[in-house]
Amino acid sequence: MSSFTKFFATILPILCVVLEQTTTKPVKSTRCGAKGLARYSVVFNAEWSRNHFPKMYPLYRPPAQWSKLIGRTHNDDYTLWSLDSYASHGVRQFAETSRTRHLDQEAQGYKGVLDVFTAPSVSRGVGSTFTNFFVDSRHYKVSLMVRIVPSPDWFVGVDSVDLCKDGKWVDKLSVNLDPIDAGTDQGFTFTSPNWRTRQRIFKITSSAPSHPANPFYYPKLKQLPHIGFLVFKRLFVYGHDENEVVKSDEGKHTHDPAVADDSYMTTGEMNHKHTTKEAEDTPLDCLVSDWSNWGLCSKTCGFGTQSRHRMISQHRENGGQVCPPLKEERTCGSMRTCKWKAFKFGWS
Repeated sequence: MSSFTKFFATILPILCVVLEQTTTKPVKSTRCGAKGLARYSVVFNAEWSRNHFPKMYPLYRPPAQWSKLIGRTHNDDYTLWSLDSYASHGVRQFAETSRTRHLDQEAQGYKGVLDVFTAPSVSRGVGSTFTNFFVDSRHYKVSLMVRIVPSPDWFVGVDSVDLCKDGKWVDKLSVNLDPIDAGTDQGFTFTSPNWRTRQRIFKITSSAPSHPANPFYYPKLKQLPHIGFLVFKRLFVYGHDENEVVKSDEGKHTHDPAVADDSYMTTGEMNHKHTTKEAEDTPLDCLVSDWSNWGLCSKTCGFGTQSRHRMISQHRENGGQVCPPLKEERTCGSMRTCKWKAFKFGWS
């Protein structure tokens, strides 16, 4: 199959949705002043590293990784997910299992959806993936999700990002990402068993949830390091006339415009990338258990010593606070516990 045939197969359903909504029924949503059908790329840059997030960082069964990226371009009538709202059945399924059987029913033309797009999964905590999508003057907002794996119901994403500003298509846009809780599972750890609940979607911070088992709980940090970021780039704008193609500045590049390499990044994006990599590692303090009970005295007659111990429950990393003493001793015993034969007197 030629590249032209593949492109035509991709864009044809988009044009059908545009034509149907433009000619057959009124659209409730607003429209921007930008012209034509715009094609964008989005690059998801994952930065979930052990240096930035050392607490309970998943190393195996399974190791830290990311699901595939799922997204929609849409108008005001559609919402994929939103903070302080309840997750839909499809969002719950994706946030908990990475499966998209229910979300797959929200195809092109569904309640204000123009384009449905996905990107491959990322097999490590740090990496990138990319894909392309379309927007038009009626469907100029983009929403997407990527699940944190493993996790109870955590993900990253954006909700209704506007790619039309002041009547023009946005050229480039970078968005920082923080972990989001879908509110469908009460588990606190990456591999906690399923614990169904129904809460509103909320942003995970360094202080909330405030449970010590929460792997993102770093009470000494004002805010968490960003766990990733997105880069949106405008590639082409196709005019109303089928023979009219308006190229953006991105059309000058000869290699794949969606690849997140240094040669394609702007100065601002390079600074964003380098600042993130050079950010200070997140310190993780040593944590210890409570003291055990005092052990037996070393002597049954006279004075001896007894000790108690505590265990390390969280090892120090990245320059965190060192562990306190793990062993403590004190004097014990008494002469009163001795038998008479233990005493030696000055007569025979």
